[in-house]
Amino acid sequence: MKVVLRGSSLLAKLLTSKSTASADEPPVLGPGAAGNVRIGMPAAQLKARRRDISCEIENGLVNAITVHSRRYKTETGIGVGDSAIALANHYPIRWTGDHVAEVDELKMKFQIEQDRIVSILIS
Repeated sequence: MKVVLRGSSLLAKLLTSKSTASADEPPVLGPGAAGNVRIGMPAAQLKARRRDISCEIENGLVNAITVHSRRYKTETGIGVGDSAIALANHYPIRWTGDHVAEVDELKMKFQIEQDRIVSILIS
């Protein structure tokens, strides 16, 4: 059986619970956070070593996160692998180096190589 929901009806809200949607959605990049890893969280709370992100730790606290994976996306859908043009279409960027675009509202720096985002620094 296939169900198609249109509009923003109460039925649609009831049928699409947040827990169901989060399984399909990528981890969110936001100011100070990549998924469930946040700036300022104790290093002891990091679950396991990850290949998709790396953390800079100082005095037992996470003080920077670098994202290397396409899994993580901003709320507008921008992440590693997207073009610099797509980034600029969604956010006002400021070039702070030869290959670094900064988005002040996200507090993120995007490393760009050959017009593609290769990593994202959150600090």
